[in-house]
Amino acid sequence: LVDAFNDMAGQLQESREVITRNTSELRRSNQALDERRRYIETLVAQLGTAVISVDREGRVTTVNPAADTMFGLAVKPGDDLRTGLAAAGLEPLSRLLDDAASRGDRDHRRELVLDRGAKPISVSVHTSPLRGVKGESLGTLVMVEDLTDLLEAQRAAAWREVARRVAHEIKNPLTPIQLAAQRLRKKWNERAPDLGEVVLDAATTIEREVTGLKALVDEFSLYARMPAPSPARVDFGEIVRSVVALYGVHQGVVWDVRVDPDLGI
Repeated sequence: LVDAFNDMAGQLQESREVITRNTSELRRSNQALDERRRYIETLVAQLGTAVISVDREGRVTTVNPAADTMFGLAVKPGDDLRTGLAAAGLEPLSRLLDDAASRGDRDHRRELVLDRGAKPISVSVHTSPLRGVKGESLGTLVMVEDLTDLLEAQRAAAWREVARRVAHEIKNPLTPIQLAAQRLRKKWNERAPDLGEVVLDAATTIEREVTGLKALVDEFSLYARMPAPSPARVDFGEIVRSVVALYGVHQGVVWDVRVDPDLGI
């Protein structure tokens, strides 16, 4: 009985040591998981990209501050995402999420233009299904990146390149036109006997190069369009005074400008 009791006490001691070791390892694992979770949460919170995750019912599970900063989406965990999108006037984004949900377990990426008042924003939306350890569906991860500044920079760079090439193409015909005009002046001053022939030659050159310039301008006008109008409230009296000021350099002319104060803005 004593031997059996000692054996049992020894086994209990071993079991206790195993439990202690397992508890320490579990505590370290939990601590590492907590540190990793805090790191990921901090990283996502600092991202300029809006990151939103929803469960299978469409309720928000996580959302970072960029979602509110980017397009005024004031949602918190537990809220219905589609209701929040509708309240923020983001119906196109809501329709895209419905479309992504109908596609099943595939990643979905699309670019949208969202109306945010005076200045629309261009965004890239990437949706990805969330899966559990056993492959079960946990919901959807939504990432929205603001491309407005990037696209504006690309457009500016493209227009700079267009301007450079157009300037180059315009400069090419200007050189023979200038040379033809200088040759005409020289022959005229010299009263050269072949002046008539030079006039015809120079006129042909100028006409040919001007025709090329006109074709270039016509092609460019088909591509370029005037920017969309941006109505704004203006002071008509100030416009009248600024126009009259342009002619104030004429001597002996006195301008009497009278603007109805009730003209309005």
